[in-house]
Amino acid sequence: MITDIHTHYNIDHALRNVRFASDSMSLPGIGLCSVGIHPWDVNDESETLMPQLESLARDQRVVAIGETGLDRVCGSDFTLQQAVFLRHIQLSEKLCKPLVIHMVRTAQEVIATHRHLSPHMAWMVHGFRGNANVAWMLVNEGILLSVGERFNTEAVKSVPIDMLLLETDESTMPIEDIASRVADARGVATDEMLQWASANARRFLSTDC
Repeated sequence: MITDIHTHYNIDHALRNVRFASDSMSLPGIGLCSVGIHPWDVNDESETLMPQLESLARDQRVVAIGETGLDRVCGSDFTLQQAVFLRHIQLSEKLCKPLVIHMVRTAQEVIATHRHLSPHMAWMVHGFRGNANVAWMLVNEGILLSVGERFNTEAVKSVPIDMLLLETDESTMPIEDIASRVADARGVATDEMLQWASANARRFLSTDC
C-alpha cells in the first residue's frame, strides 16, 4: 500500500524516485520505484541514454516513468527538455507505466502536450505548489496532482479529492504529518486523507494501456 507517491528516500509505503543521470544505473536493494531523467539533468547526451533508461524501466520494480518534465527556471536547454520529455512520454506509453512530471512555470506546455497526444497512461504532476486556477486547468485535463510539505492551500481545497496524492519528495517530514496538513486544509480527518492518497496512488499505478 503506497501512501507516499514520490520520495527520494528508501522508506516504507512509498514510491522511490531514481534519478537516472545521477543515481546508479541499477536498482539494488529498493522496492517499487520510478525512473527518469530529471529536467535539471537534461543535456546533449540525454536522448542517447534513452535505450539504457528503457532497459532499466523494464524491471518489474519500476512502476512509473519519471520524474521527467519541463522547467523554465533551471539551466537546461528548454528545447532539449521538450525532446526528452516527449521520449519519456513515448516510453510511458510503450511500457504501460504512468508518468511522473516535474513542472515549473510550464503548465500550459504540459496541458497542450497532453491534449495533443491523448496518452492512455495516467500523468501526475508531483510537488504541485501552483494556485487553484492552475490546479483546475490540470485536473480538468485529467492530470493528477501530488502535494508535499509546501502547497497552495486554496489549490488543495479546491481540487477533487480523488485527483490528489501525497508525497515527501526531499522532505524529512513524515507522510503522516503532510497528510495532516492537507487534511486540515480540506477540513477532513487525517486518516481519511491517507486513505484517499492510498486509493489514488493505487489507481494511478494501475492504469491500463
